Amino acid sequence: MGMFLGGIPEAAASAAMLRKAGYQPNGIFWLWSTVLVAGWFGGSGKASSAGADSLMAVFSEALAGGAVLALVAHAMIPEAIDEGGSLVVLPTVAGFLVALFLTLQEAFG
Repeated sequence: MGMFLGGIPEAAASAAMLRKAGYQPNGIFWLWSTVLVAGWFGGSGKASSAGADSLMAVFSEALAGGAVLALVAHAMIPEAIDEGGSLVVLPTVAGFLVALFLTLQEAFG
């Protein structure tokens, strides 16, 4: 719930920036609607999965982890790239892949 409530101001700021960039209001609406539906599917997939070890549960956790990674990357990567160059993206993605690997190991290993 905290991620949802915290995302509302971020979405509003993003919509304002997209509007300034020339996007039409309908396009912005459909973009955010797609994000909402994808998040709902991820949450409902986790809730409706038969067991914690199902592939759907692991996929839902990966989707949630990707959402958090996107949030962190949006806030931190631009400054990190300015300071350290484009190589800072590799450890970020590697960290996410390690987390996914560990989740898969826990579920199926």
